[in-house]
Amino acid sequence: MTRRTRSPRVPTDSPARDATAFRRIVAVVEASPEDDSELVEAVRASREVGDSWTVIAVALGTTRQAAQRRFAKIVD
Repeated sequence: MTRRTRSPRVPTDSPARDATAFRRIVAVVEASPEDDSELVEAVRASREVGDSWTVIAVALGTTRQAAQRRFAKIVD
């Protein structure tokens, strides 16, 4: 018996996301985790391009709630 695999359905009207802001957060966390000013600016840039708190949390390696609690009042 062979198992058929389905190809994933990709919406044709979904725009591709630019991951530049996401990568910037990851780079700041890896390079200088104690530098809050640079991290705040990276998170602010990510929010400005429309990234959700879930996306930002993944970049930070934390939960959505923790990311939002830490940065929302500063960047929103």
